[in-house]
Amino acid sequence: MLFRLTLLILLFLPLTCFAEKTIRWKQEVQLSDGRIIIMKRVSVRSGWVFPENHGMELSQVITFTNPDTNEKITWSLPEGLHPYALDFENKIPYLVLDTYTMGDYNNWNCPNPPYFIYRYENKIWQPISFEQLPSKFSKRNLMDMSKSFLKVSDDKFITVAEQDKWLLRLADYLRSINRKKIHPIAKGCFESVLFKNGRESEINIPYIKGGILITPKED
Repeated sequence: MLFRLTLLILLFLPLTCFAEKTIRWKQEVQLSDGRIIIMKRVSVRSGWVFPENHGMELSQVITFTNPDTNEKITWSLPEGLHPYALDFENKIPYLVLDTYTMGDYNNWNCPNPPYFIYRYENKIWQPISFEQLPSKFSKRNLMDMSKSFLKVSDDKFITVAEQDKWLLRLADYLRSINRKKIHPIAKGCFESVLFKNGRESEINIPYIKGGILITPKED
């Protein structure tokens, strides 16, 4: 009997661990001018994944209406990137994204500052440089993914107040758009990535990790 029960558990475990789940939810987004718009979100999540021991956000789709033009905009986000902030300048949407995992950070060549900026023009999201992001955009106003907020499920609606409570649990640098350079290795960037992109000068700069000052040794 015990053998049969164990066998059933082993057979059922892969189905539960790797079953994907699609969650449709909404959140309020407060813009820098005080206006609030609604963003519809679709998150596809994996089940429990090993060895990470948690579910993974596999893909995301965002939909919102431009409050100045009433155009409905839908975008499937690039793989490995997550929403961080949305705002408007001269009726044009700007979207700030960041990476999900350390592997994604390396796959996207370890940007510094660690963000990706997109501007919506001619019905296309175009990548632009960080320097082209309007300076008035300084506050994070988006949930990165559904699993960050434990109560997110189908048809969940997250208000600005609820998101603000969630943001307060994060470190200061995760609640804003930090325009200062970081140390990419401290964020998990591989030296090989920096070499490949001609950024060797960023390797031997001292950085703080876990509250400890680390001074890399020059070869």
